[in-house]
Amino acid sequence: MPDLPCPQDDGLYISEIGLWSHHKHVFLTKYLNAFTTSMRGKWESLHYIDLFAGEGITRLKGSGDLQWGSPLIAANARYPFDGIHVCEKNKRKYEALKKRLELIRPDVQMLCGDANRMVDEIIQKIPDNSLSLAFLDPYGLHLD
Repeated sequence: MPDLPCPQDDGLYISEIGLWSHHKHVFLTKYLNAFTTSMRGKWESLHYIDLFAGEGITRLKGSGDLQWGSPLIAANARYPFDGIHVCEKNKRKYEALKKRLELIRPDVQMLCGDANRMVDEIIQKIPDNSLSLAFLDPYGLHLD
C-alpha cells in the first residue's frame, strides 16, 4: 500500500478478506491522502468517520498477506485528520481495533455497537465548520 509499511501480526484478531478489499483499500489510501492534502487549511478541522470499521488489519485470502484496514489507513494519513470516529458492532473486532488504534491515535472516538444507532453520538463530537469524510462500507445490507 502506498506510503504505509506492511502491517505485522500483533497476535490480535485478524479476519480474511478477498482481493477486492485489497484493491478498495489501495484506492482509499490514495483518496484519503488526496483529501487531507487538498482540504487542509481550508476548514477548521478535518474528520474521518468509519461506521463499519472492522479490526484494522486483515489477511488476504490465498496469499496470507496482511493488509491495513480502513481505520488504520485513516490514522496514518499523510496529513493527519483532526478527528477520527469509528464504530464496530462485532466485539472481537472492536477490541482488536481499539488496541491497534491506541498505539497510533489514542484520541480516536471508538464506539462498539450498531452504527445505525451510534451515528448520532458520532455527529455530536464533530465541531461546526469542519469537513468530514465518511467511509461507509457495511458487510451487507446493514446501513439504514
